[in-house]
Amino acid sequence: MPKLISIGEALIDQVKQGVKLIGKFAGGAPANVASMVAILGQKSMLISKIGDDEEGKIVLQTLQAKGVDVSQVKVTDAHDTTVAKVQVDKKGQRTFTFDRRNAADLFLMKEEIDATLFEANDVFHFGSVNLVPSLSRKAHEYALDIAKKNGLIISFDPNLRFNLWPSPIALRETVKEFMVGVDLLKVTEEELNFIFPDITLEAAIEKVFQAKVTWLILSKGDQGVALYQAKQKPIIIKGTKVKVVDTTGAGDALIGSMIAKILQVGLSKNKLASSATKMKEFATYANEVAALACTKSGAIESFPTLETLKKEKIK
Repeated sequence: MPKLISIGEALIDQVKQGVKLIGKFAGGAPANVASMVAILGQKSMLISKIGDDEEGKIVLQTLQAKGVDVSQVKVTDAHDTTVAKVQVDKKGQRTFTFDRRNAADLFLMKEEIDATLFEANDVFHFGSVNLVPSLSRKAHEYALDIAKKNGLIISFDPNLRFNLWPSPIALRETVKEFMVGVDLLKVTEEELNFIFPDITLEAAIEKVFQAKVTWLILSKGDQGVALYQAKQKPIIIKGTKVKVVDTTGAGDALIGSMIAKILQVGLSKNKLASSATKMKEFATYANEVAALACTKSGAIESFPTLETLKKEKIK
């Protein structure tokens, strides 16, 4: 059975609305995506590193409860589990600040990655947060190289966090470097405008395909999602109206749901480009899942279950 291998940060989201503490939730984009895939009944594994602390215990307990394989989540007493402070406004939109002074996830080493886990028809997913200059970046480079050599579907969600980088230029150039040749690139319009500044959206999309990306997944928030392929008309899926409480993790629910569908049908890397009908179906499903995720606080804890989706007649 094919699986997701997600690599990167696993952390605690400390969510506040105004001065009110809503709660502390396990999060981190790669952990969120791994959880979404597992919740939807597919095999899912996370590669990460957390601290041997209370925050780390919450992360592990949450991931295990959702069905994520955490055998490759390393626990260390030398570093701390990252805490992200999430401020949510009245419209459910959020801003992030991070405590990364001794972040365990930045110390994931390539020697700690088991290359035998990467199998054909698996999906490999990563983001940009742990691509800052660190041991973790080298681990990501190593894992990505293995994934490409073994023919895995490669999924990249830059998930830009500007305050973690030494400069915007460093972030931009890193994203442009790592997006080359990926099969699924998920971004927002704002992120795409940052990656390719001072040109039109259409020109930026063309730049994406010059980097040999197979599918561009353009998340448009409450306006829905658009799928692009080189030299093809875009596939547009309209947004779903819901009462938004917190948008944290919505993008992870989107890409996680699409990956879950890819795994469910066993779509291989070499058939991905010719599967526009299926990708439209998957994106329509994922758009509904992501909308439901916005109706509750937190990321992982807000993700709808298969039972909830069945009640909502989403399949």
